[in-house]
Amino acid sequence: MERLKINYKNIYYPPGGILMWIIIFLELITFGMALVAFVYYGSENSTVFHQSRLELNTTFGAVNTVFLLTSGFFMANAVHLFKEKEVLKSSVYFKLAILGGFLFLALKSVEYYHKIENGITLDTNMFYTFYWLLTGFHVIHVIIGMVILAWTNYGMIKKKSVTAIEDVEGCAAFWHMCDLIWLLLFPTLYLSFYYMKKSLLSVYIILLFLTLVSAVISSASFLSKTIVLLLMGLAAAKFILVAFHFMELKKAHIFWKTTLIVTLFLIMSIMILLK
Repeated sequence: MERLKINYKNIYYPPGGILMWIIIFLELITFGMALVAFVYYGSENSTVFHQSRLELNTTFGAVNTVFLLTSGFFMANAVHLFKEKEVLKSSVYFKLAILGGFLFLALKSVEYYHKIENGITLDTNMFYTFYWLLTGFHVIHVIIGMVILAWTNYGMIKKKSVTAIEDVEGCAAFWHMCDLIWLLLFPTLYLSFYYMKKSLLSVYIILLFLTLVSAVISSASFLSKTIVLLLMGLAAAKFILVAFHFMELKKAHIFWKTTLIVTLFLIMSIMILLK
């Protein structure tokens, strides 16, 4: 049986279609801005946010993460089987993906019930304002995604089906977007990400940025001596940031600071000379 051929390298056709990916990026930006605001307010009210976070059921959040990831796995298989023109097998995986969505909503409903029973609402504090809005909007996306999956599945198994691979990929992309959003929400809301000193968070972000810059530079086809020196300099900067901030060497006696810097300088110098 001949496979469907689609040129995914075409900039105008990412898997799922360009319109769907525009929607996905808009959704991710929207949720991302909300999460940035959440972290900002969390850093300003760290005690309240931390105590509120402890009231969340981390186990529920972790299990729901498993439900969505498993559902996404089934959906990916459904797309693969549809491309192979195994429509009935694909339909089975569609149903399993929808089941994963139902399990997620069921557990989330239990979590919501416990919150409401304990009198925790939007007005409880700023943490729960973000909690209800962010998880509520995500739940709406999951419900919409399940409707899209069910409708697409119905369309592809009926007689004289006109469902195309683009339709299946499009609904799969939307469903995977629900996974992506939850993978951002879960650690930010349920874990202690925001219960950090601003300085440590800033250092962490700088380290991520320097690592990204190093990766981009090192991907160059030709590594000149200047590029090597730059990479070594970035590595030294990350070394010092970790030592001084994460290991709190900045609080130590000047002897230890100087010794570490001199040791680092000697190691780097020898490595550069041997290049």
